Amino acid sequence: MYWPEKYQLGFLRQYLDDRDIEFVTEPFLFSIPIDILGVRDGYAFAIELKTKNFKRGLEQAERNRSFVDYSYLSVWESAVTESLLSQVKDTPVGLLAVGENVKCLSTPSRNNPSESAKSCAIQRVISDD
Repeated sequence: MYWPEKYQLGFLRQYLDDRDIEFVTEPFLFSIPIDILGVRDGYAFAIELKTKNFKRGLEQAERNRSFVDYSYLSVWESAVTESLLSQVKDTPVGLLAVGENVKCLSTPSRNNPSESAKSCAIQRVISDD
């Protein structure tokens, strides 16, 4: 059975709320669409949702590192394989597995985005309220 990536949002919404992360969905930042852009305590987060083409998802998550502190790829738990875990391990991107609950399988490294880019990301979330 195929579950669209947007269905992950319901599970992730609770996960982010539990961590007091303020967020917006599907914003554009510098003409780049991001699935989820979040902020907490002055840190910016980006999450790319994927159900397939995980290589592309990793590329997008790595791209997002230029304007957020922490970048994640989110996939359905049933799609997590040793190969995917290995691919993510070789990157500074975190991996979230969405199932009955959301699990962080790989913690991202903290990025060093430019202050102006990060500020734009934060403002994009804050101004959406």
